[in-house]
Amino acid sequence: MYYRQPRYFSEFQCIGPECKDNCCYGWSIAWKTSEVEKLKSADMSPELRKLVEKSFVPHKSLEDIYEIKFDERGKCPLVTNDGWCKIQRELGVEYMSNTCMVYPRKYLLANSVVVYSSCCSSCREVMSALMNDERAMNLVNVPVKQRGSLYGTHDKEADLAAHPELKYRVELFDFFYELISDKRNDVETNIILGALAAQSLTKLVENRQYDRIPEALKSFKKQMHGAALRSVEN
Repeated sequence: MYYRQPRYFSEFQCIGPECKDNCCYGWSIAWKTSEVEKLKSADMSPELRKLVEKSFVPHKSLEDIYEIKFDERGKCPLVTNDGWCKIQRELGVEYMSNTCMVYPRKYLLANSVVVYSSCCSSCREVMSALMNDERAMNLVNVPVKQRGSLYGTHDKEADLAAHPELKYRVELFDFFYELISDKRNDVETNIILGALAAQSLTKLVENRQYDRIPEALKSFKKQMHGAALRSVEN
């Protein structure tokens, strides 16, 4: 089994200190209690231990979560002067939090199995790839596998019961990803087609006609390909 993933996801690499909008400045950085405990149990230098002991505070609203207390400049105290993480440099990436290791990647999980992945547009390097690499949104097949340790959007039974349309989520993602990455149309045309499709799909959901979604997607694809042919002819 496979799921679909935009090409830029696997090609993304953090550029560290070269980034003009470093995510270690002014951003909330969440750590699970187990991650903090693992870090504190590591064999580290006295300087790093002192820093670690004073850098983590319980999250104000989330249970079992700590966050890093930034310094007066709004900077993570664990960042070196040249823009890298002191934890990673001294102990290795395995002692960093999942947040630090995964960002800007994000995952959609169904029963702890990844069904889609993408990157947050809040990352400058991600936006650079999307704007400057015409292959960025090309879709590739990735083997489905268990990734329960990742932070991501998880299905909940109550959500699935309240939104029966989610059983067609794979088909919906395939359609909209194909639309976004279709280079036969210009961006404006794809946006208009996507908006019209979303409007029609919303009506189906509101009328509880969930099982008409696959039929509607086939119709939208014909319209999409028709627009592409007209674009070529013109």
